[in-house]
Amino acid sequence: MDSNAKLGKQYISGDPKQISDNGMILESVIVENNLVIVNGTPKCEGVITRYRKTINGVEAAVLDHLLVCNEFFKLISKMTIDEGGKYALTKYTHKCGDRTCRKESDHRTIIVEIDVNWSTIDKPKVRLEVFNYKDKESFDMFVKKTTDNKELEKCFDNSDENLEVASKRWFKMLNCVITLSFRKIRLKKSSSSPILEQLFHKKEELKEKLTLIDDCSSSRLQEELESIEAEIASVSAKRNKDIVNKYIGMKDDVIEGSTQANTWMMMKTLSPKNTVDPPAAKRDKWGNLVTDYASKLLKEVLQTEHLYI
Repeated sequence: MDSNAKLGKQYISGDPKQISDNGMILESVIVENNLVIVNGTPKCEGVITRYRKTINGVEAAVLDHLLVCNEFFKLISKMTIDEGGKYALTKYTHKCGDRTCRKESDHRTIIVEIDVNWSTIDKPKVRLEVFNYKDKESFDMFVKKTTDNKELEKCFDNSDENLEVASKRWFKMLNCVITLSFRKIRLKKSSSSPILEQLFHKKEELKEKLTLIDDCSSSRLQEELESIEAEIASVSAKRNKDIVNKYIGMKDDVIEGSTQANTWMMMKTLSPKNTVDPPAAKRDKWGNLVTDYASKLLKEVLQTEHLYI
């Protein structure tokens, strides 16, 4: 971090400055959280982290610090402060495009070597992207581009040409039309539980039966429905409990009970944002939209009574 604070020789051997007011504030943070100042340990090579020459002289100070916990400090094998400016961050052009402006940063680069091993066997999964064929506007564009398309028809005009060659050319042109008509979307892995999906499916079937049968058989189905709902509640409660334990139930990874990052991750997992609008209508057993039928019926009633929406 560029702390803009001086800690002095008591923490970093060779620091040319005394501890500053900001240094005292940083010192309290270090002491309260039991942090290690890697700059002041034998693992560090170099001292000065900010160096520049001005008309008034040379300014040299230690303003950049590497602060870690004790567990992470064990993983650090070496820390190097580039006092010679070999790896200095350099600006070669002005914001207006003047390439004669070359300016090196007065903060020295800090290089940290960490001894950490990880497995390279498990490769990251490739994210699958497909064309969004369900988009109505894109589908209408595809129909428009393929209807009476002379270029597609010409692919098979030559009767002497090999059918396989003509087919490949036709598929190539069709893929071009698909690419121009539809946009790609990234498929996300479903986080829903298969058990919950089965239970919700049973619940929907029972509710549909209850609307069609007589009162004599409804009590038995009602008891079965209540049993399914209780099971759904039990599975959902266990799932939510496991999610909470995963993000804020690990005592070794928290400060005073929780961390902001874990809390946000837990909230996103428990209540993910919908990427698409939820359904606004239901279908009856014949496949008709209930909302459309209700709107049509209401319109007929209003017109009969000489009323208008």
